[in-house]
Amino acid sequence: MVRLSIISFTIHGGQLAKQLQNALSQFQVCCYTTHKLGKLVGIPPYDGTLQQWTEKQFQTVDVILFIGACGIAVRAIAPFVQDKTKDPAVVVMDEQGHFAISLLSGHIGNANQFACQFAEIIGATPVISTATDLNHRFAVDSWAVKQNCWIGDLKVAKLVSAALLREETVGWKSDFPIRGKLPTGLLPNHPSEIGIVITLNEHRKDFDKTLCLIPQMVVLGIGCRKDTPLEQIQQQVLSVLSRYDISIHSVKRVCSIDLKEKETGLLAFCQRYELPFQVYSSQVLNQVKGVFSTSSFVSQITGVDNVCERAACLGSHQGTQLIAKQASNGVTVAAYLEAFELYFES
Repeated sequence: MVRLSIISFTIHGGQLAKQLQNALSQFQVCCYTTHKLGKLVGIPPYDGTLQQWTEKQFQTVDVILFIGACGIAVRAIAPFVQDKTKDPAVVVMDEQGHFAISLLSGHIGNANQFACQFAEIIGATPVISTATDLNHRFAVDSWAVKQNCWIGDLKVAKLVSAALLREETVGWKSDFPIRGKLPTGLLPNHPSEIGIVITLNEHRKDFDKTLCLIPQMVVLGIGCRKDTPLEQIQQQVLSVLSRYDISIHSVKRVCSIDLKEKETGLLAFCQRYELPFQVYSSQVLNQVKGVFSTSSFVSQITGVDNVCERAACLGSHQGTQLIAKQASNGVTVAAYLEAFELYFES
């Protein structure tokens, strides 16, 4: 669920904030205003200074909407802006609801999309300033986010956008089928200097300047001995993935047996790579259908003949096996590819 914080500074602004909150039921929306206006508009005041509030929002939410002057928003966010892969989307709306301006993280943070969405609710005019949108060109970073792909090199992504704006050809290769018509400027298997590759291997060099987009649809199953340290788990996982040319950035989640629910090293690994951790009981794992390697020793300890393959298969919703059980130094790893679809909007 998208986490949205709305801050307003006038009575009209507070009314717009409440209107948006009521309309955006699919979002997790929190509204804030000044201490002076809080009781008047029925919105809780923000704590501390505006800068302190903004710093907290940068750390905790996906979208910040300022209802007020652009200058207020710019001064508030300036100390906390890092880069487009980390910054939340920031949108500014005037207190009369005439305009909704995409201010920060227009593509990767989806601020352009949010500005249009907020504008439609209020009846405002969305203001978008990114060149690819203005010229109706393919925005590779925005598309990658929508398709849940990791962007291999943002510098090359900028080169791709610049080439498309100059109406130059950009090469295209994909290891996966994609629904829809290729956008203008992208040519499959074309010997261009700059090109895009959809792949699980982040080290592909199909073009002089290659932008690898990595679908995040790989599910890892991991088993380990009790008290196996983080470094040992990490070494085994990265070694196995490297052997099969699969990027760690393609991993969507990690799965295991519930006996490992509080395994410190495994939890630390998931935290380091910001991966959800899902566990299943031995009874549930035993019911997973498929062909798996078996171990009587593992069965005696856990109650199931194979933890990593069964967990990855279940976690991927009976997906395609990419890596069968790999065991080393007390850690077992398997990988499955969850079914997914890439597409271009018509």
